[in-house]
Amino acid sequence: MQFTQFRCDIIHPTQVNQWVQQYPPTFRWISRNSTSELIGYGIEIEIDSIFKLRKVLQELSNQYKFDCPIFAYTVIPFNLSTNGLPIRWCIPKVQIWLDDHSRVIVLNDPRSLEMILADYSWESFPNVNTYFPVQNYPTFDTWKQQMDQIQHAIHQEVVKKVVLSRQQVYPTTHYHPNTVFQRMKRLSSHNYKIQFQTSSGFFQSVTPECVLKVNGKKCFTDSLAGSKPIGNNPMQQQQHTNRLIHSSKEQWEHSLVSDGILQSLQPYLPPNAQFFTEKYILTLDYIQHLYTIIEFEILDETVLDAVIHSIHPTAAIAGSPRDTALQMLQQLHEPDRGYYCGLAGWCTLDQLELAVLIRSAMIQAENTIFYAGAGIVESSDATAEWEETELKMSIMKKIVLGN
Repeated sequence: MQFTQFRCDIIHPTQVNQWVQQYPPTFRWISRNSTSELIGYGIEIEIDSIFKLRKVLQELSNQYKFDCPIFAYTVIPFNLSTNGLPIRWCIPKVQIWLDDHSRVIVLNDPRSLEMILADYSWESFPNVNTYFPVQNYPTFDTWKQQMDQIQHAIHQEVVKKVVLSRQQVYPTTHYHPNTVFQRMKRLSSHNYKIQFQTSSGFFQSVTPECVLKVNGKKCFTDSLAGSKPIGNNPMQQQQHTNRLIHSSKEQWEHSLVSDGILQSLQPYLPPNAQFFTEKYILTLDYIQHLYTIIEFEILDETVLDAVIHSIHPTAAIAGSPRDTALQMLQQLHEPDRGYYCGLAGWCTLDQLELAVLIRSAMIQAENTIFYAGAGIVESSDATAEWEETELKMSIMKKIVLGN
């Protein structure tokens, strides 16, 4: 694949702040440890597999010798189909790395950077002066009915767990994507901060969950399930932590996710492959989770696409068994999740990182949609699960609504 133009320039972060304020990026990502930020504008090439993508990236690496790698990004909506969706990788025309050695790369365009970025200008959403009361989809009564059907299926041993999602819709007022992203950046570590444009607006997510991270041959994935609030002071936080640790329900849900991931990986690993797992309490700004890091090795990168589809969606965002849970969600006519619980991430020649889009909001001209879900098991209580989803939505409400 030939590139007629390729340039890489050193930049200062203050320049980038000015650009993103005037020209909202197509894709924006901050790592969980907040040490690096990736920004992409436009799409120069689209590629439908990691193996093909890395062949292109290898050609570019051979052709151009820069200390800043070229990246591709992907955003994938959630899909109730048991076959999943193909992963489409996009190499952006303009890509910016912000880390110890900040760089901007421009592909196939001889114009000045200011002229190129002008193609991605965004005035603002039109001021439609729309007001409506907050809307819940489903309503609480429908939520209870859906839970009754799920728990009946669990009692009949048709399914073990189903993750039921809900949406809360607010009017959109005074929104600018960079303002919201700056609020996201102020959160504590161990949250990815992700923003990308869609056909109708901007999707924003602060998510702690990684579905796959690849560094050379080493791979990592997260098991994140089991939740409690953090409380209003250290004593309350410790009380909630103790309840989380000693809750048989939360521990069982967590093991369901971990065991499901380990089982799904087996076909893609060499015989007698070893897993390394470490279990923690993950404390975020507003919630704490049972959290296990699973480490493994994959010797053949051609199976990476299949590995992603085998892991995602986990029992933490769909249910268990996965296919049965997805079919039940279709029967319950769960509202379309859109990109909520989908994937977003980036890939270079030797690294890859994909996050699950929980703790999210879709900001459109007239309305903003907040998302959350809860794992329904036989012992679940409708009010408690509804309140848990309110807690999960609270962080994005504070970020987007500014309160």
